[in-house]
Amino acid sequence: MDIKTLTRRLSPYIPYVLALVPVMLFREFTPRNELRYLTIVDEALRDSHFWSFTFEGEPYADKPPLYFWLLMSARWLFGEHLRFVICLFSLVPALGILAIMQRWTREYAPQYFNGRLAWWVLATCGLQLGMAVFARMDMLMSFWITCALYLFWQWLHSQPDRQPRLSWYMGMALFMALFSKGPLGILIPLVATSAYLLVSRKARLLPRVWNWRVWSVLVAGCLLWWTCVYLEAGSDYINNMLFHQTVDRAVDSFHHQRPWWFYLVTTWYTTLPWGPLCIVATAISLYKGTWRSHPLQAFFVVAFISTLTMLSLISGKLDVYLLPAYPYLVYGGMMQFCQWDGTGKAQRIIVRICHVLMAIIFVGGLLIPLLYDRIVQAFA
Repeated sequence: MDIKTLTRRLSPYIPYVLALVPVMLFREFTPRNELRYLTIVDEALRDSHFWSFTFEGEPYADKPPLYFWLLMSARWLFGEHLRFVICLFSLVPALGILAIMQRWTREYAPQYFNGRLAWWVLATCGLQLGMAVFARMDMLMSFWITCALYLFWQWLHSQPDRQPRLSWYMGMALFMALFSKGPLGILIPLVATSAYLLVSRKARLLPRVWNWRVWSVLVAGCLLWWTCVYLEAGSDYINNMLFHQTVDRAVDSFHHQRPWWFYLVTTWYTTLPWGPLCIVATAISLYKGTWRSHPLQAFFVVAFISTLTMLSLISGKLDVYLLPAYPYLVYGGMMQFCQWDGTGKAQRIIVRICHVLMAIIFVGGLLIPLLYDRIVQAFA
């Protein structure tokens, strides 16, 4: 790859990161989620617990340990919780998602598709942008899910001699998604890939994709993880982690219980400013049947709809749970939009608006200390 090509591909990342740096430096942690996670980390370091966690002395089996390990490493290395460093644990996965989608569509998308447009639309899309600087493990799980689905697509379009290696990689990505936040890390890729193979009349490939290599990585990883948890915290913690925090939440949630249509409403505003355009474009492509015009567009549309359907059937719901589906909503919708905008004029306007949004975020981030002081004084 020559310098010119590398510079062109990296050009969107530099202004995107620079625009978010002031926010990462000056924002405050939210007490409900971020400070709770930091408290969990402090208690784990104090009590030398690395596989099981507590919050204010009570067992906290809600989340797997990977994200907490990252926070613990940063706390140990720097001696305190640095906002900028902690935000990197969300920003770097967000950049990874953008990079994977960029490479994916560069390799397989139709010629009329504008990858630069889709990159900026996803980068500035509602929660996708907000969670890039928020201390939660959702972006980390979304990254590993994106890796797994990209490896699935490569498996479908690779020679037989490459497929075993891709299966091993896919199993590792799936386990890391599970290890980041929980069962959704496996369920979302399983449902998305199964739905696509069924729709594309390739259901016979399902056991070949989800083969013994994939499952052996998942089983071995889980057995090691659960054994370490059992040795450190005992059977009650294991039961809480494997059943109460998974099955009970899915069937009759004790947290965040919402009606089945919850995401059909919230997706419209959590994906602003571009989500509604992508939703409308996807709906029209479904109505007219143009979503099948290219295999990759079909996969993105199926991945979004199948994920939306599955999450709607689960009892516990939060806006952020749908975050892993955002790349497929945006890229599927933008593939349809690029077919309509033959001249590219509307596409150029959207990209310019995205640049303006990032400039506003940069300036707003610089003003956070001043605005924060004024708000505190107003309510003092």
